[in-house]
Amino acid sequence: MRRRQIYNLFLILIFASFWSCGELDRNNPLDPKNPNSRAKRVVIVEAFVNSSAGAPVNAALEGLDRLAQEFSERSLICLEHHIEKTEGTDPWATGESYTRYGTFSSHPGGQGLPDVFFDGSEGRVQGASDSESAYQRYRKAFEQRASHPAGMTIEPSARVDGNKIKVIATIARLGNTEINDVVLSAIVAENMDGNHRNVVRTIVPFDPIGTMQAGTTQEAELYIPVAADWDLNKIVIVVVAQNSRTFEIYHGAQAGLVL
Repeated sequence: MRRRQIYNLFLILIFASFWSCGELDRNNPLDPKNPNSRAKRVVIVEAFVNSSAGAPVNAALEGLDRLAQEFSERSLICLEHHIEKTEGTDPWATGESYTRYGTFSSHPGGQGLPDVFFDGSEGRVQGASDSESAYQRYRKAFEQRASHPAGMTIEPSARVDGNKIKVIATIARLGNTEINDVVLSAIVAENMDGNHRNVVRTIVPFDPIGTMQAGTTQEAELYIPVAADWDLNKIVIVVVAQNSRTFEIYHGAQAGLVL
């Protein structure tokens, strides 16, 4: 009889252990099913510049490089967009970056380079007199945005598939509310210095996501044609989720390219 009591107690302890583990997992702040889930924000910094603009652009890029040296891609991703109104003023200029700048600069402030945006519409620093003041302004804008947890996670991967790049992104909505007007883009950038300088080569949208309910996960994929002048050894892919109406960037993540 005593042996059976001991056996029953053993079973109870096992069940209690499983139940406890389940509760522990559900309290994970990265678990989409946890209503209090949240993630550390990755701030997406997009600098719009022109190679012919001279000292102000150089000051801005130096300030951003200093900022990027202090944080990893798990906290901060810098993207360098080259745009031109006059053809031939910048060999790195792309039509996609020009269109993106027109979207962002439709907010008050007009246009004027250098123009740096933190998570899209959530922070903007225009102009640069010198690299030190530019750095201080960028650091303040970054800290303000980084202090807010992200309401989603993005897990991207990218690999060469023939003459295209296949990008897959898994996106999860955290928290306890739905999120609307979600669009996802893959930004192809070329790392020019092996460190922080990611020059944008093209931007390709995924199919629109729209509304994401709390606790849900979606997977998206697309194929990007490889341009002849890209150095695939230097290419990185940044997947960005943002609001299609307000242009706020919800979250972003970077993936290296598997050749």
